[in-house]
Amino acid sequence: ERAARYGDIVPLVAGQLLNDSVHSGRYVYFPTSGSISLVLELADGITLEVASVGRNGMTGLAEFGCSERQVSRALVKTVGAAYRVKTGLWQREFGRHESLQQAMSSYQQSLMSQLIQLAACNRLHSLQERFARWLLITFDHACPSNELQITHEFVATLLGVRREGITSAAINLQVAGAIRYARGRISLSDRS
Repeated sequence: ERAARYGDIVPLVAGQLLNDSVHSGRYVYFPTSGSISLVLELADGITLEVASVGRNGMTGLAEFGCSERQVSRALVKTVGAAYRVKTGLWQREFGRHESLQQAMSSYQQSLMSQLIQLAACNRLHSLQERFARWLLITFDHACPSNELQITHEFVATLLGVRREGITSAAINLQVAGAIRYARGRISLSDRS
């Protein structure tokens, strides 16, 4: 309700960078549909998704003392919309309302759990298993329609792997009946 009161609804365009060097810290985003990847860009140019933000979350926790500085960037993963609220305005609301502070603290803990789970998954699971996990989280965050418009290349970038690896994993998941995909579109057939 507060995000709706103080923010503007803006479109989320796949591949859009929400907090580049010019806009970093100016806004926080609350997706109403679609999803946002928090990505880390490594020195060698590799980009990795470190967390995913959907309808249950927000970007910009670093602006509220939840971390020392912003180490990740917010990149739109799937098409949708979000409330965009000026950071200063949200900080004032944050300072005034204990319930908001508690909600954001709870969300921070949820995000930390996601990061820990991702670290374990990246160490212990095959690419196909990691891709399946990524799909489930992305569908949970973004897809009431049960279809994603996303390319293998974009998924590969977020997972820090080669496109060919995602293509192979997608073929295996389709043969297993878990997904259906055609150029740029993936739908979930069997969640289990």
